[in-house]
Amino acid sequence: MADHTLNALRAAARAMDEVVIGAVDPTHPLAGEQARLVAKYLKLFVERNDLAYDRNRFELRHYLDLARALAADAASVSPAIAQAFDGAIAEGQRLYDSPGARLPALQEATRRLAGIAVALVRTAAEAEAPVRHRIEARVLDAAAALLAAQRAWFVPQGWEPDAREVPPIERALGLVA
Repeated sequence: MADHTLNALRAAARAMDEVVIGAVDPTHPLAGEQARLVAKYLKLFVERNDLAYDRNRFELRHYLDLARALAADAASVSPAIAQAFDGAIAEGQRLYDSPGARLPALQEATRRLAGIAVALVRTAAEAEAPVRHRIEARVLDAAAALLAAQRAWFVPQGWEPDAREVPPIERALGLVA
């Protein structure tokens, strides 16, 4: 059976642009704004569809790297968080290494790792200053690559003041050097 997803998304975006947006009551500016955002988001799905799996793998790899960087300090802050990291890292790595890993499983592993990192940061607020500062620095250092990838993902939306400053999506996701 042929996959018509992209054609359906293109048709939906075209319908938004050519029919719906023009029919929105001009006295309701929020409705018009939301309709334009929906149209842009549908176009983004069309443009980025082929990279969705790679984006999720990138995010999982990002949180695996962050979790590994935080693991030593996690043990001194909270043995329970350190243990949760150990299990989440093992499961995340298994999925990352699995060529047939399903998208929802990758997303869930990413959410789990991110949630544990958040728990560590919150718990570390009560830790000694050197440990707290190391954890905060590692989180901030790691955020740069994630932010670059997110900015690159959404460049087609037109939010960037200068899109030339944002790396191409393939580079941001680590697919090309």
